[in-house]
Amino acid sequence: MLSALRVSSLVQRSLLTRTLLTPVCSFASSASVKKPTRPTKFFLFSKNMRAQVVESHPELSACEVATKLGDMYRNLPAADNAQLESQLEAQLETYNADLEKFQNSLDPRPKKMTIASQVTEMLRKEKGSAPSIDDISSTIGSLTPEQKQTLEAERKEKNEKIAKALAEWNERQSEGLAFQAELKKKLNHGKSAKAVYAIGKKRGWVALKDFPKDISDCSMKQLAEFQNFKHQRDLKNKRLIRNKLKAAGFFDVANTV
Repeated sequence: MLSALRVSSLVQRSLLTRTLLTPVCSFASSASVKKPTRPTKFFLFSKNMRAQVVESHPELSACEVATKLGDMYRNLPAADNAQLESQLEAQLETYNADLEKFQNSLDPRPKKMTIASQVTEMLRKEKGSAPSIDDISSTIGSLTPEQKQTLEAERKEKNEKIAKALAEWNERQSEGLAFQAELKKKLNHGKSAKAVYAIGKKRGWVALKDFPKDISDCSMKQLAEFQNFKHQRDLKNKRLIRNKLKAAGFFDVANTV
């Protein structure tokens, strides 16, 4: 059997891996916007017709309803198909806008304009949907010298403004990260389970009143109770830090907590 000290060490290691230690500059983890699902004609058709099929055929299972919808979609009249095309076009406009918001939420830093981004935006406006990489590459390759010169002039002008915005954003980000670090230190957020336990005993936390002085002397039941206590405390501190950052105007930094 494992000794009590060995068990305690294993539990402490487990607690440590559960501790919330989000990297302060992990923009990839800051996405508060959900990635949108690209709509399709069949998706719209199913959404419009599912309730009707279920009502007309209550004996069908979910899988059978999906099969029935597939059969109906394949035999759709031309007029109904054209109507779906129109609905899809409107849905794609919303999807593209939502997708752009999602992509920006992954990395909120102001981004410099490139010829690829210019052509992408141009094709998106023409087609009403996001172009493929092949379309972008082909379009760039077919640009005339005059068109390239026009795009370069536009790019240069806008990138001067973007560079200024990026410098301001970086300065603001540094202020926010410093404030975040200050809050974490004040709340002892992100510390190991052993460190939090020691702080709690030293400060006389009520939740640890009947616990031994050292975490290594805890029983399995006490370790489980402390694990739950620390988890709830981490969640509370995380919300508090995020709210204080938002209240101070550091929204991008708040999303990294």
